Amino acid sequence: MKTITQLGIFNNKIASLTYLFVIFISLGTFAQNTGDPNGEGDDRMKIIMEFTSTDLNVREIEVIADNNATSNYDLDFDVQLNNALSQDMYWMIGGAKFTQQGIDEISTETVLPLGIKTDMYGMNSIAIDKLENMPSTTKTFLHDKDLDVYFDLADGAYEVNLAAGEYNNRFELVFQAPETLGLTNSQLNDKSIRVFYNNSTSQINVQNKSNVKIEGVEVYAINGQRVYAENTINSRDSIKVNTYNMGTGAYIVLAKTETHVETQKIIIH
Repeated sequence: MKTITQLGIFNNKIASLTYLFVIFISLGTFAQNTGDPNGEGDDRMKIIMEFTSTDLNVREIEVIADNNATSNYDLDFDVQLNNALSQDMYWMIGGAKFTQQGIDEISTETVLPLGIKTDMYGMNSIAIDKLENMPSTTKTFLHDKDLDVYFDLADGAYEVNLAAGEYNNRFELVFQAPETLGLTNSQLNDKSIRVFYNNSTSQINVQNKSNVKIEGVEVYAINGQRVYAENTINSRDSIKVNTYNMGTGAYIVLAKTETHVETQKIIIH
């Protein structure tokens, strides 16, 4: 009986030492993943994005730069979204949805695809909630591929009307923008282009007040459906768009010039 008791004590000591060893290894791995060899802080670059849906639900997602991560799926860094809300935003990695992701670096060449899901028509906004350990020179742009717009998120939230559905190949977070396509709120207030509806002629007028080159005009219904597009205009004259095939209601007009994109909401009646 004495021998059995001593063996039990010995086994308990081995189990305790094994448990402590596992804890020690886990803490060491966590310290390594924070980018601080002492585990005392986290100096990695991090971006937290905020999505506000039509019914004002808020989702935050984050990306972190770590030398141990890759641009593909990483078990130690990426957190998959298993149960998406009816209105939600997420990172897209290899066709799957994630709320957190790690990447090896954040540079001007980095492109991070975003997905949005919504079950109703309405306004949605995408914004930067927080930047951590980012160089002061870093610029962040929301690229709307359908509208070919790069919106500077330092200027505020990007707002877009979306119909019900999933948009998994339309939006992406990028860190540089073609100079002629960058869109900011200050440019939205640029009055070199005036867009208005002329009720007497049933036409949308894109009035060119500063002789800039108008490269294209697109018109979207309030549900997000594109009802008109002409992207090979390349004219310095004013443009007129017939609205005979458009019903009454609100529309968004995008006039693309050689310097910026002008957007204007109009009412056809």
